Amino acid sequence: MMEQDTPIEHVVEYLVACIAMLAEGFGISMRSAYEYLDQFGGLAYLRDGYAVEHLFSLEDAVDHALEVCARNGGPEHEALPRIYAED
Repeated sequence: MMEQDTPIEHVVEYLVACIAMLAEGFGISMRSAYEYLDQFGGLAYLRDGYAVEHLFSLEDAVDHALEVCARNGGPEHEALPRIYAED
């Protein structure tokens, strides 16, 4: 759960940056990156763990979220460009 005194704007900016990094890294749209993270729990992980995760680099935080997605049944992240090729 997110700390109550954390401004929501900081969390939103952080989540958008993580989504953008995932999208750019795999050549998929922001929407597809958002949907993947949302569907398989990575977005909730980043949001709820903001107090700790924002202390890591964005690359590490996205890697952590991808691990959560994989544990929750998400396809391996190497498959994302193929799965979301219609973007």
